Amino acid sequence: MNSKLVVFAYRPPPFHGQSYMVQLMIDGLGGDRCGAGPVNPATAPGAGHGIECHHVDCRYTNRMADVGVPSLAKVFPLFRYCRQAIRCHRRHGTDTLYYVPAPASFAPVLRDILTLFMLRPFFSRIILHWHAAGLGAWCADNSRKPLARLARRVLRNHDTSIVLSTFNREDVGIFAPKQIRVINNGIPDPAADFPASYFLDRRSRCWRLAQTAARQPDDPTRAGPAVVHLLYLGHLSEEKGLGRALNAVEEANALLEKAGGPRLHLRVAGDYGSPEDRRLLEPRLRRAIDLGFATGLGFIGGGEKIRELAGADFLLFPTRYQNENQPVVLLEAMSCNVPVITSRWRSLPEFLPPDYPWLYNPEQPGELTGLLIRAVTESRVVDLRSWFLERYRLDVHLAALAEVLRETPAACW
Repeated sequence: MNSKLVVFAYRPPPFHGQSYMVQLMIDGLGGDRCGAGPVNPATAPGAGHGIECHHVDCRYTNRMADVGVPSLAKVFPLFRYCRQAIRCHRRHGTDTLYYVPAPASFAPVLRDILTLFMLRPFFSRIILHWHAAGLGAWCADNSRKPLARLARRVLRNHDTSIVLSTFNREDVGIFAPKQIRVINNGIPDPAADFPASYFLDRRSRCWRLAQTAARQPDDPTRAGPAVVHLLYLGHLSEEKGLGRALNAVEEANALLEKAGGPRLHLRVAGDYGSPEDRRLLEPRLRRAIDLGFATGLGFIGGGEKIRELAGADFLLFPTRYQNENQPVVLLEAMSCNVPVITSRWRSLPEFLPPDYPWLYNPEQPGELTGLLIRAVTESRVVDLRSWFLERYRLDVHLAALAEVLRETPAACW
C-alpha cells in the first residue's frame, strides 16, 4: 500500500535549488496525483518507491527578486493553497503533510506560521524538509520576540525533520522533532553523456596549468600566459560572494602577472538577487568587464549552464549566504569533475572530500586571493566525479527520501 502525502511546496519558476529539488522529488516519486484519474499502482512511474504525491504548488511569485518580499498580494493565495491541501486530504485520504520551511526572514516565517497553524490539525503526520538553514538559530537568538516564539510553537513536536547535512541537526533540534534524518540532495547526472576523454583531459588540466606557471617569462617553451577560466554561477549578490570574487580575481591577476604566471578570467552567470544587489554590484562587474578579466553571461540554465561548467577550469563559489545549505551548483560542478573554490561556510566542507584543498575562511576574505593563486599553480587533482557518483546521484537521494516518507511515525501535537 502506497504512502500518501500532500507536498506543500512550489516548483520552478522561480528557479533555485529548493524549487528544483521539489520538482525532482515529485517527478521521481511518480508525479503529482492531485486531480489525476484512476492510477494503477503497479505500473505508475515511481511505483517502486511506494509514495503518492499530491502536490499543492504554493507559488507566491514567479520572480526570484520577489522571493521573501512582504506583499499583501501573497495573503489571499496562502488561504487558497491551504484550502487545496485540506481538499486533497479529504478526497484522497492523505495523512502526511510534507512541508518546506522558509529561511529566517520576517515575511516567509510569518507565512509558515499561518500555513502550519491552519494545516496541522488535518494531518496526522508532519514532515519538514529543511532546504534552507538557520531558522533554529534565528529563533534562539530572538527568543523573546513574538514571531520567533510563535514559530517555535507552531513548528514544534513534528514527526520528522529532514536535513541536508549533520551540521544542520543542531539547528532544527530547537523544534523538538521526533526524529532527524540526514539526506543529501541528489540530481540527475549532468555529465552522464560526456565522453571518457573529457574526464581524462580534466584530470590533466591542473598539471598543465602548473607547468605553465612554473616556466619563467624568458623560457623559449613558453608561448604566453595561460588563461585559467573561472566560473561564478548563482545569484549575483554580496552574500553569494560576487564582490569578493571580483576583488580576488583582480588581486590575484596582479600578483600572477608579476610572477609570470597564468591569467585568470571570470565568467559570471546569474541574475541579481535584488535591486540593491544590482545597484551595488553592476558597476563593479561592468568595470571588471572593461578591464578584461570578466565576462557577464546573464542568467543561464539547462544545457547552456552545463556547457559553461564543462568549459571551466574552476567553479568560484565564495558564498556567505545566511541560508546556504547544499547548493545544487556544487553537485553539478562535481559531476563535471570541475574543482570548486569555495568557503568554509556552514555545511559546505561536509559535502566535499576529506582534506579538500580549495577552501578558505570566509571571515578572512583576503585568503581567497592566495587560494586562487595556489589553485592555478599547483598540480593537485581531486576526483570529484567519483565523489559525486558515490553520494549525490538522484536515485540514491530518492531511495533515501522515500524510505523516510514511508516510515515517519504518527504525530502528537
